[in-house]
Amino acid sequence: MKLALFIGISFITLAFIFYTAGIFTFRRKKHLKWYYIILFWLGFIFDLTGTLAMSTLKGTLNYSLDSERINKLHTLSGTLAIIIMLIFSLYSTFIFVNHIEKQKLALYKFSLWAWLLWLIPYTLGIYIGMKH
Repeated sequence: MKLALFIGISFITLAFIFYTAGIFTFRRKKHLKWYYIILFWLGFIFDLTGTLAMSTLKGTLNYSLDSERINKLHTLSGTLAIIIMLIFSLYSTFIFVNHIEKQKLALYKFSLWAWLLWLIPYTLGIYIGMKH
């Protein structure tokens, strides 16, 4: 296994752990705490780092035509997921720092959708990895 692939898989898995812990703890407690914000940002940092590590592998793996389509979907959904999680982290930080209680309900609703969207490239990555 290439080092970049190992680092990418490890960091993306850490992102999954931090995103899941932060979002579901926030959803269960229904109150935004500073350490949830840290979990969101750690998830984002590991997600971005893992994605950058994986991007160094572009063109080094052989894909069939079907796999190439799945890979393009993975790339597109992964880019969108990183942007959504950046927006989510920024939004939650803004709400927390400015003590905007009315926006916490919107963040609460957005959190599940952001996490579910993030799962698309995560599961596609697992599928692509299992095909090789």
